[in-house]
Amino acid sequence: MNAPPKPFKSTIKTLAKGGLSVGLIVLLLAWADLSKMADALARVPPWLLVFALLWWGIDQLLGAWAWAVLLRSRKVRVSFARIASLYYTTGFFGFFLPSSMGPDLLRAVALSRGTTSGAEAAGSILMLRFLTLLAMPVPFGVGALLAARDDGAGIWIIAGAAGFLSFLAAAGLIYAAWRFGRDQRWAGRLDTRPLIGRAVRFLVEVGHSLAGYRSGRASLVYAGGIMAFTQIARILLAYALAVGMGAPGKLAYFFLTLPVVSFVIKLPISIGGLGIGEGGLVVGFLRSGMAYEEALALALILSFLSLAVALFGGGLYLLRPSRAREGAAADVPAR
Repeated sequence: MNAPPKPFKSTIKTLAKGGLSVGLIVLLLAWADLSKMADALARVPPWLLVFALLWWGIDQLLGAWAWAVLLRSRKVRVSFARIASLYYTTGFFGFFLPSSMGPDLLRAVALSRGTTSGAEAAGSILMLRFLTLLAMPVPFGVGALLAARDDGAGIWIIAGAAGFLSFLAAAGLIYAAWRFGRDQRWAGRLDTRPLIGRAVRFLVEVGHSLAGYRSGRASLVYAGGIMAFTQIARILLAYALAVGMGAPGKLAYFFLTLPVVSFVIKLPISIGGLGIGEGGLVVGFLRSGMAYEEALALALILSFLSLAVALFGGGLYLLRPSRAREGAAADVPAR
């Protein structure tokens, strides 16, 4: 019996992930008293929602700036306007891909078109994500200190351990990438195998790109600082929305929940992390002391902010001149 064609398998997987996302959102809403949730949403001041939306857009701009810092340290000649445009527009297309890592994949592909090599583009995105992981101990540490004040030793020990492990993981990945880029003796033996030779050569080039960041440590610190700042600002914004809703909860759990959820939604098990992210946020917000309807309302507000910024990126794409738009469309790989 012949196996199903790959496009068919890919379609089935995408539909399954989409079904999981929709099913989880429906389940979360089914458990809620919709009138109470609507009341919680109505209590948020409109000016705070506008401010949150503006900041969510600035947050993406800061991410683009950190990416630009890394590229400049590697002498990649590209304007910040192009980097910011890519960051926003790929955020739109990537929003509908499995896993929240979809935008990163599209950014690497788009940057490699006429700007730099694919390996250099992929290396810059990988380094940006390594630095994001390396910055995670900052919110975990703040959360651990706040939790120790409010809830005793148990939760802060867990938070401290999580922060320490994320730091070790990021540091280990960066060190391994540097060593991989310097020591490539093993790659020569694999290059002769036609099925994997091309992939191995690409990985070697990516490793070489990552190893090149050793000479730009100041840029790594700068970009890492930007990513740490955006994580803290995102958490404080979520807490400000909870306060505006009249259901602040415990701040410690905001510092512990959002970094974990931002990592979990990168797993390729749903469309754009939808459903998984909202469920994780609700669990964390419930632990903070919020009512279920308030926790779900806040999770949906944060998801709306991400969707709104993604749609802004789509608007930027549509407003580009037709020739530029055709070139941008070529940057997006077929699904």
